[in-house]
Amino acid sequence: INNIYLDKENQKIVATNGNSLVALVPDEPIKESKLLSIPRLAGKVLELDQDSLTLTTDKGLSTTAELRDGTFPDWKQVISDKEPVVSIGISLELLQNVVNTLLDARTEKRASSKVSDTIFRLDIVDSNTPVKVSVLGHESFGVIMPAKYEA
Repeated sequence: INNIYLDKENQKIVATNGNSLVALVPDEPIKESKLLSIPRLAGKVLELDQDSLTLTTDKGLSTTAELRDGTFPDWKQVISDKEPVVSIGISLELLQNVVNTLLDARTEKRASSKVSDTIFRLDIVDSNTPVKVSVLGHESFGVIMPAKYEA
């Protein structure tokens, strides 16, 4: 994620890389809409103020996002206003375990495999049926039980 938009109107911190988008609720009100650009550095937000955003990695490296001229796409257009067909809860730990096991099995067979090129398929039948997780182009798969939650 390398573009961050501080959206005053919707009171959201919106980040995207063109393929994924995250909209977060800020701890403090956003006073002015701004577009920030950050180097490609995976990390977590350390500090956010009205003029900058500081990120750090798990290795302790940090960087500060810079104000940028330009416009941010209307991020609300990519959010569907249709009611979901089914909503389920999935344990992140279980999903990570299944994904990592599938990746390990795949990369042992092909040394040239790239994690960034891997596409996973989630087959969701309904909120009570286990979710099948598979890697496109491979026969291996995993199954995760949906978690009970109240919306």
